[in-house]
Amino acid sequence: MVTFRIPPSVPATEFNRSLGEAFRKTPFVRDFVDLLKGETSLRFGAVNTWIHQKCEDVPLPYRWEIKEHTRILYNWLAYYFPGITWDRPQHSQIIHWQKK
Repeated sequence: MVTFRIPPSVPATEFNRSLGEAFRKTPFVRDFVDLLKGETSLRFGAVNTWIHQKCEDVPLPYRWEIKEHTRILYNWLAYYFPGITWDRPQHSQIIHWQKK
């Protein structure tokens, strides 16, 4: 709630809508969605590399340390953006932008 600035007074029935709206407006998420729209699909390694390059933590985390967060991001993106899906056709997860 703090990360996305959702007030504690938001009714439970409105929480998911408020969270989704705040998530979609986050500059990091908007930048990634723009990248995905341009590429139409990205492999997990490319996404993980992009995220690692965006990190501002000092020291930078190792790439293996953000893999679980990348998987979670895939799920959030697929949930809050109807045009985004992901699958695992072989070993690597691939995230897709579905053109409407």
